[in-house]
Amino acid sequence: RDKDVRTDLSALRTFASFEISAVRIDDNSRVIGKSIVELQLRNMYSVTVAALLRNKELMDNPDPETIFEKGDIVYLMGRPEQIARATELLVKSSRQFDEYVET
Repeated sequence: RDKDVRTDLSALRTFASFEISAVRIDDNSRVIGKSIVELQLRNMYSVTVAALLRNKELMDNPDPETIFEKGDIVYLMGRPEQIARATELLVKSSRQFDEYVET
């Protein structure tokens, strides 16, 4: 079993460009009422929802069926450019989201 354990830190270099960012779901966000899996955050944006803070309760590794609510704080993990793209989706208002999807 010891042979399976890596003794060097080269694997950690892969994660050097990863970060975790917090994004607040505003009252008029288009993602309110939609689930994590429905938005395909992992497949389309290559980000992982690491945690969700709702009403002072932290949900680590939330279920993919978790529905976003206004005021949620979403903790996204990924590369900065991936997080930026996913953040655009999460903060779009209903009107902005429709325009974003059409383009």
